[in-house]
Amino acid sequence: KGHRDFIEVVELVRNIHPDVCFQFIGRDEMRGEIARLVYSRGLGEVVKFAGFQSNIWPWLTSAQIFGLPSRQTEGMPTAVLEAMGAGLPVVAFSIGGISNVIRNGIDGQLVDFLDNPSMARAIVALLDNPAHARRLGSQARARVLSEFSLRRCADDHAALWRELVKRSAHA
Repeated sequence: KGHRDFIEVVELVRNIHPDVCFQFIGRDEMRGEIARLVYSRGLGEVVKFAGFQSNIWPWLTSAQIFGLPSRQTEGMPTAVLEAMGAGLPVVAFSIGGISNVIRNGIDGQLVDFLDNPSMARAIVALLDNPAHARRLGSQARARVLSEFSLRRCADDHAALWRELVKRSAHA
């Protein structure tokens, strides 16, 4: 998912913000490879590993920014919606459905695919301007609540089924 390459982003951000802290949350599907890489590059104080969390809400609400280093095409990543719902600006590569969820410069930052320096610059820009980061996060939360809520999803599905039934009745 891009965690190995994301370490370069961490290094670039740390060079400008030495006090930055990155939290890696999720299962370790690489059997410690990322942790070994982090420690071999002297980033043990910068990167913390939380492992799998059944409730990520406390982690999200204590963060300033959410970074998604995914290098695989994804439809609509739940992690992005959860982060946006928590009021976080998301920085991610512009691939797959991610670019349909995040509106660049409005509720998050999209960067060119595989451009680690651009991702680092986007994170640094948000760290340098917390008021702007909060505005993006506020817009992100509003968008998730209005366009991606369970109620909205159910209403959209019901409307689709009504339209399909109406079409089949006229066929």
